[in-house]
Amino acid sequence: MAADDLTTASAPEEGRWTFDENVTEAFDDMLERSIPNYGDMRRITTDAALWLLDSAKLGGKKQPMVVDLGASRGAALAPIVDRLGAQAQYCAIEVSEPMREALEARFEGFIEAGLMDVGDHDLRRGFPAGLPPVSVILSVLTLQFVPIEYRQTLLREAYRALAPGGGLVLVEKVLGEADESHRLMVDLYWGKKRENGYAEEAIQRKAMSLEGVLVPLPASVNEQFLRGAGFELVECVWRWCNFAGWLAVKR
Repeated sequence: MAADDLTTASAPEEGRWTFDENVTEAFDDMLERSIPNYGDMRRITTDAALWLLDSAKLGGKKQPMVVDLGASRGAALAPIVDRLGAQAQYCAIEVSEPMREALEARFEGFIEAGLMDVGDHDLRRGFPAGLPPVSVILSVLTLQFVPIEYRQTLLREAYRALAPGGGLVLVEKVLGEADESHRLMVDLYWGKKRENGYAEEAIQRKAMSLEGVLVPLPASVNEQFLRGAGFELVECVWRWCNFAGWLAVKR
């Protein structure tokens, strides 16, 4: 997954965004320069996942399963792996081949030890099948790359895959609830990108390349999707203008 995210595995078109070798190589630096309060977002994502993985909340499950949808280079998964090591099982889903290669290099030891699978799976086909009950699902800047008509089904299947007490940590770019507020958020966001060294031409070019590839929704619609999937607790745990993160729990 702009992001720890999913690509759609389609052939790149002239001027359209694609998660190729060049993007993979520069990805981590690009995220840090593109997402305001990036460090806070990463810390909160990790802390929310670890909170869910607390044994008291997951019925004492000895080796919980953590699934990262659109894992890209593994930035969301790595701090959890660093913290838990062999105490958990991990599944990283990524449709971009260069990103999968980066994942396999990063987590080589865990893959060889049978603690992690790296899977090639297009999320338009739904949640990956054949997994044991899942404790935590990460979707960090991924759902926005899945066509809207597939998102509710994907979230519904993710909910069904979770063990009771497990949950989803979702981070998305979002639209404003009204045209005026959305224009303000975009202006503030582009201002931040300029502060981080992006030239105006580069900002415009990237925005054009992502049109029709990254399709954000208002925060309220994402929350409706989460509740519609069955999540009983949906809490916004991080927000910066046009980026938001939620904790969604299956009670």
